[in-house]
Amino acid sequence: QAVGERLCVAVHAVQRPDGNLTISTGVAEYGSVDHNVESLLSRADLALHRAKSEGRDRVACATPVCA
Repeated sequence: QAVGERLCVAVHAVQRPDGNLTISTGVAEYGSVDHNVESLLSRADLALHRAKSEGRDRVACATPVCA
C-alpha cells in the first residue's frame, strides 16, 4: 500500500495547465488464496474499482492480504 500511496503523490505532483493529475490504484499481494496470476490480478482489479468508487487519489488494498 505504501508504494501505491507514493505513486499517488508522484503523479499528483505533475503540473498540467488543466490541473494536477490524479490516480487511483488497487494493490494486491500474491498469497495463499491465489492459485494463479489471474486470481491475483482479479483481486487487484476489484481493489482498483473500490478505490475509484471512493474518489480521487485513492489506494485500495485487496483482501485478504495487503500490508
